[in-house]
Amino acid sequence: LTLDHTRFRDDLEALNRYSQIELILLPNWVQRWVTTLIQETSPQSGQSISRTPPKSAQNEFLRRLLRALSQHLKIDGLLSSGFYYAQNEKWEEAAVAEKLAFFCIHRELVGAEAQAMRELWKDQVSQWRKFKGHAIMLSSTAAKEMLQHRNYFDPSKIYVTGLPRFDIGIKQSKESRPSSVQTVDQPLPKPLVLFSFPIATAQPQLRQTKGTFPDEGGFKLLFSSVHQLVARFARDNPSVPVIIRPKWYAGAWKMRIDQEMQAVFGNNERWPQNLRIIDN
Repeated sequence: LTLDHTRFRDDLEALNRYSQIELILLPNWVQRWVTTLIQETSPQSGQSISRTPPKSAQNEFLRRLLRALSQHLKIDGLLSSGFYYAQNEKWEEAAVAEKLAFFCIHRELVGAEAQAMRELWKDQVSQWRKFKGHAIMLSSTAAKEMLQHRNYFDPSKIYVTGLPRFDIGIKQSKESRPSSVQTVDQPLPKPLVLFSFPIATAQPQLRQTKGTFPDEGGFKLLFSSVHQLVARFARDNPSVPVIIRPKWYAGAWKMRIDQEMQAVFGNNERWPQNLRIIDN
């Protein structure tokens, strides 16, 4: 049973393609509804409202729900995409109590080497709530070393597996290699990809006080110059596919990217056909 299925990016697609695991997706609204339900109770006549029922009552409701789902759908365990995500905590507790495996394929902590990762997150790990499931799967040794360094979780239950979505990229890369009969005069077009970034990247204090896209501070100038440079490249090189890939293309992130595009193309000019913005 998969929780938070929309947050996995392409990991679930990779598991579906390349593994024999059968995934049952729990709709996000169902998880939110159940989680809210166990945190609120209706008052009896003449009684005050109690927002937090006893922990035992919360666990019993979820345990009964998981027990019924397990019997009806033949569920072997639960899967989440983040080991400290608050909305999964009660589900972890109930699954463990029902002797259902609870695994996490953590979608984050990708791409940094060990020392840099510790410096970026050293003050954050102690604030994360503890994972209560059975095993955490991470993308890199650096991520595991960081958690071990802060004694976050039993290291024997932390596995460096990479992320399933890496398999999609590797397979597509192999399939897209030019054949031996292809001539030099017919090269395959290679896209230019910009992985967009928040202005407050790697600055947790700034992010906490002024948000992910503050009006002042952070990498504001770098964000503008890089995104405008890519936009001009797309305009001047119409034969080259250009992709800007933010984590999500909505809210403040969309507004900031659109502002940089308008600075290059104007408010009314159409964007180049070779330019695409794709989020996760």
